[in-house]
Amino acid sequence: MPTLEEIYFNRIQELSKIKILIIGESPYSKGANGVAFCKNSWDELFEGKEILEENEEKRCCGQDVLYSLGFEEEKVRSRFESPIHLWIYMLERGIVMINIAHNILINKYIPGQTTEVYAEALFKANQETILKSKALNYPIIEKSDELFILGELAAKCIFNHFYTDFKDKPKEVVIHPSSRCKANENKEKHHEWSETWGEKYLLRKIKPKI
Repeated sequence: MPTLEEIYFNRIQELSKIKILIIGESPYSKGANGVAFCKNSWDELFEGKEILEENEEKRCCGQDVLYSLGFEEEKVRSRFESPIHLWIYMLERGIVMINIAHNILINKYIPGQTTEVYAEALFKANQETILKSKALNYPIIEKSDELFILGELAAKCIFNHFYTDFKDKPKEVVIHPSSRCKANENKEKHHEWSETWGEKYLLRKIKPKI
């Protein structure tokens, strides 16, 4: 019996072209199934939906990605048997989600640290994971028309350093959907999070292209 990850990535391999590729950072620490931002059940995916600024381990940010794409909880629960059915539905319409790292990253940012120092430590601690993930991600990115990179630290740093072949591919880096980013004391970052994940931003960006 194939896993959800195997089903999803086999379907990706069947695609000749991907219209929109959404690139996350690494698997969520709880209930990861190998498919970026996805969970095995709707209850898992929407767990902690009222939690925004504390206990972030209890909140899956996949729900924020869905909302930004225009999918609301009540409608997806009634229309799709489980999250993977929705992920396959999106895939069939050219929207694919992957993580830049397929295993949880050893990732610690120290406030005030320069991007260069942070990136060097990130790469050193995670080189094996990053390179193994690249082997899977490279052909997917190669056949994608446009990229949305979620995260201005880990995902962006890894992409810029390890995927230089795609430096000219159309892409946009947006703030990560985690509740930690929403709780940022910087008002501009807080507003950026709300604009991206609370106002169906991704839907507005990709609707003309799908």
